[in-house]
Amino acid sequence: MRLLAKHDVTARAACYHTLGDSPLGCKMPLHIILPCHDNAHLREMTTTVRMKDAVWLLCLPTGGSVQELLQGVRIPLDSEFLVAHVQDQDVVLTEMYHISDNLQEFHFGTWNPSSGLYVSSEGDIYDRRSNLQGTVISASSIQGPPMTAIDKETGRIMGFVGDVWAELELRMNFRTELKREPADSYGALTKNGTWTGMIALLVSGDVEVAVGDFTVNTQRAKAVDFTVPVSESVVSVYVRWIELRDFDLKDFLAPFSKELWITAIAVIFTMSLCLAAIRSFEHHEESRRRYGAFRYLLHVYSIFCQQGVEAVPGAMSCRLVYVGVYFTAVTLCAAYSATLVSSLAVQTNALPFKNFQQMLKRNDFEMGVVNNSAVLSEFEEATDPILHQVYSRFIAHKRYNLPPNSIFGLNKVCENKKYAFVTSSLIATYTEKSLSCYVVPLPEAFTREYLSLAVAKNSAYLDIINHNLLKLRHDGSLKRFHTHTWPPRTLESDSTWHSVDIFDVMSILIVLAAGTVMATVFLAVEILHQQLSLRNTGQCRLPAI
Repeated sequence: MRLLAKHDVTARAACYHTLGDSPLGCKMPLHIILPCHDNAHLREMTTTVRMKDAVWLLCLPTGGSVQELLQGVRIPLDSEFLVAHVQDQDVVLTEMYHISDNLQEFHFGTWNPSSGLYVSSEGDIYDRRSNLQGTVISASSIQGPPMTAIDKETGRIMGFVGDVWAELELRMNFRTELKREPADSYGALTKNGTWTGMIALLVSGDVEVAVGDFTVNTQRAKAVDFTVPVSESVVSVYVRWIELRDFDLKDFLAPFSKELWITAIAVIFTMSLCLAAIRSFEHHEESRRRYGAFRYLLHVYSIFCQQGVEAVPGAMSCRLVYVGVYFTAVTLCAAYSATLVSSLAVQTNALPFKNFQQMLKRNDFEMGVVNNSAVLSEFEEATDPILHQVYSRFIAHKRYNLPPNSIFGLNKVCENKKYAFVTSSLIATYTEKSLSCYVVPLPEAFTREYLSLAVAKNSAYLDIINHNLLKLRHDGSLKRFHTHTWPPRTLESDSTWHSVDIFDVMSILIVLAAGTVMATVFLAVEILHQQLSLRNTGQCRLPAI
């Protein structure tokens, strides 16, 4: 220790019972186990100390045997345990660890005073230990497509997470002993402090890994460990799509804003007055008498309705006013027609609300989440006052009568247009084709989640699984599995326009029919008025030629 101190290396002597009491302040300390011929303390140490938090160096006594010294001692798979023994002038370092009940030996390197340390091992420690040599890992899963599904004939785990697990089996050379969770539940913490679902199997030690799309939260992290994320998703509130296909009479005014309508009407009256003022300065009294302000108002209105006029203005100033009216009318009519036609051809939807604040103002809606899920726990543990109100009002009274899975909940959205359901966008996208309706997420009520596998607390397999999951991510395998489960959408499926049927333009047809009836009535009144006028004046109607 004095020699180490001279080289500015912090060191101290300690019993393994007190290793965690006063840490050395370094990330990965080196614990040197002095030579001994009795391995009783080794057996106790490997079962009581968290071995992965340090590098261990066991000094083998002269003439001692590694197999005899480590007999009955289980060295965890995720620990760095080296045995040093003197051979000639060199110190040989051997890496030791257990796979199942088999002790593995790997030549790590040599050291001598003159040349120093020579490491013969290559690659990462977890690359060297990724071959589990057919080890059987007990795992649990549930029937929860598209993430997981259990094949009844083969007993294999299918779905996106199932494909990832099968690839890990192939790369890491292990087999799975499947123990299905009977209630098909991920797991939640009950009032008496016990867990349900797959997390309960992990806590009790019945399984080593839970193969599923787990969302990490505070409660779960205290009970089990989680791997690096295998996927990410967005949790949103989904409601039923409501099409706005009925074209109301008020929609005829929708293409233009109120200000634009007022401006257009003002232009019509202003141009009519300009024409009347110009004509008032003409020398022909008959022209001034024939073309009054009202007639010019009808002329300008006819131009805006894309109709011709009988007037042939002679004055250049009058012609310029007519040209301005025509250009203005063509521009406004083109913009109005384009907007009106597009409103008929483009399919739109109406959302009952956009966020939780608006949802709380509705008294006619219900909301649900998957029972015993992480989303439910987030609502239960929410410190945000809005989320707490949502839980108290929509979820708390039916806490133990919630949908068992997302597919059940989304089908309930289709059955009841006053029902909202909180679920992952991955599941909603996968099941949308099998639903009887189209569901849409609220644009302002969502959160991002990261999905991981769950493993038993302090499992020796965690770091090795994480290492191989990262390799799957880097070589594109995770993306390939994701594309296989959620194929890219085609442009045709994303189209928002649809064919216009007679019901879409019913309001227009009603207006056309009403205009035809009114025109017929006015025509009849005019003919009757003309006949009475001719009869009163004693004139007879000339026959039409």
